[in-house]
Amino acid sequence: MGMSYPISRLRVAATATILPRLHIPAPLTFVGADASLSLCQMIAGSGLRRLLVVTDRGLMSLGLADRMLQALRSAGVEVESVSDVVPDPGFEVVLAGVERLEKFRADAMLAIGGG
Repeated sequence: MGMSYPISRLRVAATATILPRLHIPAPLTFVGADASLSLCQMIAGSGLRRLLVVTDRGLMSLGLADRMLQALRSAGVEVESVSDVVPDPGFEVVLAGVERLEKFRADAMLAIGGG
């Protein structure tokens, strides 16, 4: 006779009840030469007004985020950028980012770069 796992069964039942009620948006994919600008247009059209953009110093110094930042600002989105992100950040770096997000009162966050 098999063992009973009441906690696991309870979790499965709760998940089956809750998940259908959650609104989880379908992921979007932008492909092509101006995919990043299409993303900016979608962000601006979504009603977001304050966006925290997170990237690293390298991408900022090379100007790779400039077109996106300009497109967002031109569309009326207030943007604050954070470029002091390091690979595999520690807990303190993540907490500092959360503080920036809250202080800026951002509607959303956009990460540029990474891998």
